Amino acid sequence: MNKILSIIITVFTFLHGSAQNSEAAKKLLDEVSITMNAYKDIYISFDYIFENIEGGVSEEVSEGDAILKGEKYVVSIFGITRIYNGLDTFTIIHENEEVNITGSDDENSVLLTPSKLINFHKSGYTYQMGKLVTVKGKQIQYVNLVPIDSESEIAMVKIGIDTKNNHIENVRHVGKNNSETTIRIKEIEFNQNLADSLFSFNEKEYEQKKYTINR
Repeated sequence: MNKILSIIITVFTFLHGSAQNSEAAKKLLDEVSITMNAYKDIYISFDYIFENIEGGVSEEVSEGDAILKGEKYVVSIFGITRIYNGLDTFTIIHENEEVNITGSDDENSVLLTPSKLINFHKSGYTYQMGKLVTVKGKQIQYVNLVPIDSESEIAMVKIGIDTKNNHIENVRHVGKNNSETTIRIKEIEFNQNLADSLFSFNEKEYEQKKYTINR
């Protein structure tokens, strides 16, 4: 779950780090960063796709959605909802009828809190222009990010960008074990004037549902 959420948050925050080794890649990432940062809030629905040919897993697809406003977010997938209200993280596991509440500085938030993710990735990759492809009439330019850390489990991260509007179409993590994890955006909306209440956790509601609440 943490890996999934980190990729989702990556879609909107990865592009703030701009220590690229390719001027063309730097220019494109900067343009996308400016575009994305101009939005007050973001909603996406997406497909999460996992594939590992060597492990006999071929395109497992799951649907999810996410909303983001500043540092706050709500991500739902696999029957699990994670809410970050700017202070605490609430992980709601519906199948188990339990809620895990942690502070913003727990080990998971290193990957999930946008500000930490920005700093974490800022100097961790080299950047290069990838392939330019046409998908359903859209020109998608890929930027390839290669970890500087030779011990990283990630071989490459590929970010697909719609060159017409500077929006991110997909993010693909390629593992050194030949597995691939992809977030493919199906729908995206901006500036919906999302209420802060969407990012709050109603503890009484879940107590009434007889959920176990762990702190």
